[in-house]
Amino acid sequence: MNTKTDPVDLVALGARLESARKAKKLSLAQAEKSTKIRVSILEKIESGQYQLDVYWSGLVNNYAKFLNLDPEIDNSQGASSIETSKIFSVRPINDRRLIFTPKTFLFLVLSFIFGTISVFIAIQLRALLSSPKIELDNIDQVITINQRIFELSGKTDNDSDVFINDSPVLSNQDGSFSEMITLSQGYNNLVVSARNRLGKQTDKGITIIVDAPEVAQNTQEEQEDSLGDPGTGEVILKLKVGDSATWLVVTVDGVEVFRGTLLAGVEQEFVAQEQIGITTGNAKSTQLTLTNDKVTDYQIGELGGEGEVKRDLIFGRDTEFIE
Repeated sequence: MNTKTDPVDLVALGARLESARKAKKLSLAQAEKSTKIRVSILEKIESGQYQLDVYWSGLVNNYAKFLNLDPEIDNSQGASSIETSKIFSVRPINDRRLIFTPKTFLFLVLSFIFGTISVFIAIQLRALLSSPKIELDNIDQVITINQRIFELSGKTDNDSDVFINDSPVLSNQDGSFSEMITLSQGYNNLVVSARNRLGKQTDKGITIIVDAPEVAQNTQEEQEDSLGDPGTGEVILKLKVGDSATWLVVTVDGVEVFRGTLLAGVEQEFVAQEQIGITTGNAKSTQLTLTNDKVTDYQIGELGGEGEVKRDLIFGRDTEFIE
């Protein structure tokens, strides 16, 4: 096989480059400014007065690229060697190729980070500006139960607070909550609320009808006989909730017997051998009556102001009050 190629016509090649430059209405000085190739070198390239080697081939190729000459041409255009075949046909001006450089990589990474942060901020703002969701577990809008204690559970947004009839309820980090509620016989209307940091609130109302068996009531004489005089050896604490619901924690002789929410108007009685402890989330709505070794049916009344929290109030067998 004959691998010999014809010698390159440098004069014809230079004429083609000169013609392309003049077609663009560029002077040699303007070409020098753009290509960083001195005018004296450009003149030699366009006149063909050089020896084609690696050095000159690189200069010619750079000049050809500046003039938008494509590195693909058929041999009929006047050249057949590998070096010169890269210079002749015109490359379209609108031919844009993506070149992946370190700057391109940095730009893509920064764009991804900025986009991710923007989406996160948008989601957080949307969550704050919209009303929180609240879901109650397996409960209809109206239900009937046969006991006075009911466990209400559900879930809300993890940045929202939960209230039952405006009494705060403890929720977990994921927004789930569960609260024991003491109800009155008959109809109990509950409003379960979720409130976020911007004050946006969602309410869900339910009605719980309590149809519990009636407990036989002692006559007044029987009650007086059972209480007797102070010194019977027990602590009896009667609790009545005022106009607002309140959360309550009760201990009897050091053992927690109740933790939950009591609705307005609910009455409850606790009996202990030694002492009863009370923690309430609404002191004004917590009204107490005490019987122990010192007093009988002593009305303590409200424990404080509206919404005031009172913790670990202890009532023992020898607790008494000075008028």
